[in-house]
Amino acid sequence: MGARTTFKRNGIIASFALARAEYLCEIDKTHHTFISQRTNLPYSESHHFIPMKFQDHFTFPLDCTENIISLCPTCHRGFHHGVIEHKKELIEKFYDSRSALNNFGIQEMFSFYNSLKPA
Repeated sequence: MGARTTFKRNGIIASFALARAEYLCEIDKTHHTFISQRTNLPYSESHHFIPMKFQDHFTFPLDCTENIISLCPTCHRGFHHGVIEHKKELIEKFYDSRSALNNFGIQEMFSFYNSLKPA
């Protein structure tokens, strides 16, 4: 197995993105979680819409608030472990609202997720 390139993430940027979303799930704001012991705020997780492993394909940093989605733990796992149809639904939900990041088609966006290949 080859070495994996990792890209540094800035926790402050992720925190700002979560605060912008008021610590709510951007898939469905009615998805409630527990109160975080560390922050005393609703627990939410940050997700890079365009995965960081594709940073080399972009001239701007992918670790930016425009590329970070606030998700409840269940929806976050859906992006990573859901069946293909579910992942496509999640990607389509955010594709237009993150258009500043997208200089490519939806099929290419699908290909950024390991199990999704262009049709």
